[in-house]
Amino acid sequence: MYEMAMAEERQLICDADHTVYAGQVPDTDWHLHASVTLIVSRGSEFHIELEPEGRIACHSVLLEAGLRHRLLSNTQPLWVCFLEQHSPVTQRIRQHCLSSAPLLHNPVSRALPRPALESLVLQGQWQALLGLQRLSGCTSMDERVLACAVSLSRRPLAAAELSWLARECGLSESRLRHLFRDHLGVSLQYYRQWAQMRGLMLQLRDTHSLTRQALAHGFFDSAHFSRSCRKLIGVTPSSITRGLQVHTGRKQEE
Repeated sequence: MYEMAMAEERQLICDADHTVYAGQVPDTDWHLHASVTLIVSRGSEFHIELEPEGRIACHSVLLEAGLRHRLLSNTQPLWVCFLEQHSPVTQRIRQHCLSSAPLLHNPVSRALPRPALESLVLQGQWQALLGLQRLSGCTSMDERVLACAVSLSRRPLAAAELSWLARECGLSESRLRHLFRDHLGVSLQYYRQWAQMRGLMLQLRDTHSLTRQALAHGFFDSAHFSRSCRKLIGVTPSSITRGLQVHTGRKQEE
């Protein structure tokens, strides 16, 4: 089991089916994630801004993939947990928590003491963190869409390779694009870009060579990488990578 004392400095904890960022996050631009996202305060309240609802004050929030929003952090340290949609646990959390609305307000109990809260986040125990009984049963995602998402999570593809991926899944590219948006809440192209970013995070060893690593993962240059970050997570790389500690290879929740 991977163990780490969570300090107040910025940390990135990467695994095959989720990524956790711990630390302060600047107020973001409008953006949307390709993953289900759980944000938990490590201090006082933060705000999520939606259209047309406006600002919502919370200590934790669960967001469906594809929900356009802004994060107003009030300079509080946060845990931002990206739960990848190809994970069976994430699929069941979506069905249980997000089937009727794309946002769940304050899903994490404030009665949890800080050490217990920290431990659950670090271990990736999302069901326990959300106060759910162990979820079981079949998920409703189309198996061909799931196969596509798994393929992209393992090896992010160039845009020109999406037609090949569709054929591998037994679908036309247009049909795959339609099913993909229906099941995952974002377009196939947007998910491909997210997978590209995820591939970089999973292999990130340090932030001193971030531009070189971005180029190796298919970004054209540092400006392209920065624009992609703003679109996918709402901030520029430099705003969160200074002093960032990167950890990979955590044990997954079964």
